[in-house]
Amino acid sequence: MHIISQRRVKEFAEHLQEAIQIWPYLDPLLKPPQTEEEFSTLLAMIDYLANTINSVENHPLHSLLMLFSRLAWENEQAHDPRA
Repeated sequence: MHIISQRRVKEFAEHLQEAIQIWPYLDPLLKPPQTEEEFSTLLAMIDYLANTINSVENHPLHSLLMLFSRLAWENEQAHDPRA
């Protein structure tokens, strides 16, 4: 079991409040796309993040780019017999 300091809990709670504000925008993107429109949006977000990050591996959004890329890859594997 991990022991977390009260300071870390307070920091987490503050960041969680920030996340709540943007969650409605992120939530649909963190799920596998169900429609062509959702898939197109996911691809657009991948392009945007790739251009924003510009190959900087320690960029704060790098893991989000990797997550979106994985969702796109899994979607292609499931729906495109040539993939």
